[in-house]
Amino acid sequence: MPSLTLQQAASQGNVEQLNLHIARGTDLNQPDRNNMTALARAAMGGHLDAIKVLVAGGADINGASFMGPPLVVAVSRMKPEIVEYLVGAGADVNGKGRGGQTGLIAAASIGQQEIVELLVAKGADVNATNDQGQTALSAARGFPAIADYLREHGAQLRSTGYGDDPYGRRGMMAGGDSGYRSMQEEPDVLADPNALRAKIAGIPGLAQQIAAVDANAASEERSWASRRSDNRTILIRSTGKQFGEELLFVKRVATEEKAAKTIAAIDELVVKRRERDAAIGSELREARRVALQEERATTGRGRGRGTSRGRGARTGAVQGYDDPTAMGGMGPYGQGDPGRMPGRGRRTEEVEEEPLDPDTALMLDAWLGANPEDKRSLLASVHDMDVYELEGLRQTALAEEAKKTTAAIEGLMLAKQDRLERIRTKMAEEDARLERLAERTGGAVGGRGRRGRGTLQTEEPQGQVPTTPRRGRRSR
Repeated sequence: MPSLTLQQAASQGNVEQLNLHIARGTDLNQPDRNNMTALARAAMGGHLDAIKVLVAGGADINGASFMGPPLVVAVSRMKPEIVEYLVGAGADVNGKGRGGQTGLIAAASIGQQEIVELLVAKGADVNATNDQGQTALSAARGFPAIADYLREHGAQLRSTGYGDDPYGRRGMMAGGDSGYRSMQEEPDVLADPNALRAKIAGIPGLAQQIAAVDANAASEERSWASRRSDNRTILIRSTGKQFGEELLFVKRVATEEKAAKTIAAIDELVVKRRERDAAIGSELREARRVALQEERATTGRGRGRGTSRGRGARTGAVQGYDDPTAMGGMGPYGQGDPGRMPGRGRRTEEVEEEPLDPDTALMLDAWLGANPEDKRSLLASVHDMDVYELEGLRQTALAEEAKKTTAAIEGLMLAKQDRLERIRTKMAEEDARLERLAERTGGAVGGRGRRGRGTLQTEEPQGQVPTTPRRGRRSR
């Protein structure tokens, strides 16, 4: 009899235990309580020998799991040797995981060129899209070598009704100038970061000022890498606050140069972004409120208590999500709380809603459709929109010949590019940490990751029940 469950053995790469399960006739495709198959857990842990044993024993090489088919899991864990084996063993190179993510899109988004080339060589569709309409080429933004390789093999940005932008955005120009083209790639100014840094260094004090603004994004970076809970309501505020501070910085520089057109464009963009963030924040809080109410109703029916307020709760509301005062009374641009802005969420009275502009609608879809446990696609969408709107301001400053303002905007764009790479690195480090934890426990981590809140969920051997008491509880 095996002493470990199937998923525990797969997570730990214990080939001996896996062979015992196969000999017993254990269903190798049965998911655990976290909807993870043994093959997916072995891929997550990077255990190639265990994967070979499971495949030889009859495990479905394309079996779906919470994190997607084993191939997509292996790609997200940056395991090229496992990807190569799975493809050779018959895995579907175009199989999709959560959010419609293919292995190629996932590899491009995290800069795994070896895996990208392997999948393309094995026939992966270079123009396949995920649920948000993103392709491998649009996901490779920030990885020019991968983008060039994909183009060489037929990758094209998705054509939409709004232009050629991969997210369907119209080419827009803050201030109303129609000269801003729809972006198909990172702005040309970011093509040579070293030249851009030298330009900024030539303006006394500017590099230090940009670094000070960028340093305020530390909390935002941590929020992006968080995998413990759905923190999108916090994240929309932190990203908005950071972008607002960047616009205020550019406005100060433009004021020094008396760049009137650029100042007007900044003011217009501030209003646009504040309204967009308010609409998105309202929808996120409403979705969270509805989900929690449904959960409470289900729990109440299960316990036979009906609905209950619970400690500190308000009737018909969820503290911290639909309470306008829960956001501190100030919006990301210091112009009032976004919770008080007319969004598209719950209202106290029936009013006719104005249609959202295309940019807000697309960003709203990106935020609502994001996977809270893996926000890479959302990160790319938010980054792209920020850079595009800064590029619009840069074009205005260029036309006005405001040299210092132009350099300040370019410095912020470069800082965002560097920040994108730092966040992606933190996400990979968090993946590796969770992988190590899963290997030690043979299961998945639940709860919020704080002492005394939540439990460590593991798969117990069959017929056994976990007996470890919760902290702070005594039996009578």
